[in-house]
Amino acid sequence: MSDQPSTVKMAVTSVNILKTGVRSVLVVKLTIEDGLETVHILIPAALERAMEPGVERALVGETAEGALAALKALAEQEGFDASDVRMPVEPRMEIR
Repeated sequence: MSDQPSTVKMAVTSVNILKTGVRSVLVVKLTIEDGLETVHILIPAALERAMEPGVERALVGETAEGALAALKALAEQEGFDASDVRMPVEPRMEIR
């Protein structure tokens, strides 16, 4: 059991949205076994504007993968291309 990936124990604790022009970035805080990890999920700014109030709160408790899947489903439901919702390939561990 100890060889399971730590993502199994991750859960979203908070979601903030940074607006960057055409693209919005959801900054998702995840709790892991020994602390917090931050994951960025890029979404089209137009999708962020179309999101119902409370969508961010609805992601709390999800895994990173679950949050990403939920946002992709929302994108398709709103008429956006789900491939526009993604996590950057290289996670940024520190922001200078």
